[in-house]
Amino acid sequence: MNCKKNTYCLNKKEGKQVLLDYVTNTFKEKTSTSFKNYSFYIESKKMNYQFKIHCSYKIPQFQKKKKLLLEIFDKKKKYCLKFELKSNKQHPDYKNFRGFKKSYIHNINKNVCGIKKGKYLVSLSGSYILSLVDRINKIFKVEESELSDDSRLEAIHPSVHLKIVKLYEYNKTWYQKEGGFLPDNHLKLCQYSKDAGKLKLKDLYEYYNDKNLKEWGIDEQHIKEEDIKEVYRILNKEKLNKNHNLKSISLAFKSKDLKNSEKLHLWNNIYSLSKRKNISQSKNPEYKLIQAYLKLLEYHFQIKHTKMY
Repeated sequence: MNCKKNTYCLNKKEGKQVLLDYVTNTFKEKTSTSFKNYSFYIESKKMNYQFKIHCSYKIPQFQKKKKLLLEIFDKKKKYCLKFELKSNKQHPDYKNFRGFKKSYIHNINKNVCGIKKGKYLVSLSGSYILSLVDRINKIFKVEESELSDDSRLEAIHPSVHLKIVKLYEYNKTWYQKEGGFLPDNHLKLCQYSKDAGKLKLKDLYEYYNDKNLKEWGIDEQHIKEEDIKEVYRILNKEKLNKNHNLKSISLAFKSKDLKNSEKLHLWNNIYSLSKRKNISQSKNPEYKLIQAYLKLLEYHFQIKHTKMY
């Protein structure tokens, strides 16, 4: 499939060169170049996507090296990618400048940058945008790419952490699975998610509602009976019950039959329960699975990811 007229394919030599020249000229403060139209072709999709790339540079205070920000957006200037190239490779003459040591993904908005195909609007997927990041990293000979994963199911509620749901489902974060970005302590994270995923829901509730917890000096919070009943009602719609483990239940977040409010209830009453200090510090082997669950609670915030090239 050929690139559309007046665009450049980033999978072809000419397109790569045009992007290199565009970014280099911006870096050298030749501001006559502003916007360029590019198309990016993925053979398996057999489609050409068009998008605009805006390149701007800045010199952070007290630093010598410039940073370039590549922003990809739709016609309404809604960004689907904010991507930074930094730590430029030094050359005696910028004429031969061709690369950066590092890059950083500020954010990916997968439901933005919709592209019309006939009568239909096709939104770029997160996987597609991530593959574009990978292509740009290779064009600029980036050695190390980073991001901080705090992805959430915003359509449901900002407190529902997508990365945790994916850890239960795949034993990997989404960025790890789709793009090869390794989270900090990825071996531990993998093991925690494997162990916690084996924990049956009924056992999780048994730990949290054990009457002895109060005697151990642990907080008095427990899961209300009405909340548990509602969890079971929701899970029954997906043919799941208290005997299923947390890995199996994580698939419910993909369901198109569950309401957002129902998914939020599952999250609040299954995957984000309060920490139990005495259990987490115990060496009793019977607590292995619940301890892994408690360890994952520590990763509900941002997780740094790195990919080496």
